[in-house]
Amino acid sequence: MASLPDTPVVQPGPDADRAFSLGVYAATALAVGLAALLYATGTVNGFHVGVAFVTGLPVYLVVVAIALSAWLGFDPDVTDLQPVSPDGERTERR
Repeated sequence: MASLPDTPVVQPGPDADRAFSLGVYAATALAVGLAALLYATGTVNGFHVGVAFVTGLPVYLVVVAIALSAWLGFDPDVTDLQPVSPDGERTERR
């Protein structure tokens, strides 16, 4: 079994929280703006925009959230995991 490093892990702070929220809002605004532009130019009709929002937007936002969390340091590694007992309480590492 591999030993875990003893170096402390620096947790993202409130600035990273705000950057994550801003990034998700910006990605949503970009998607809505692009859909509005395509609709306004007649490239797509309203049905296609609706289908894109229902099926594509959630997937796009999940990908954006994954990328932002990795970039801002929210991605957990094996050292962040804590054992949990069956009753839901955290147990101490041995």
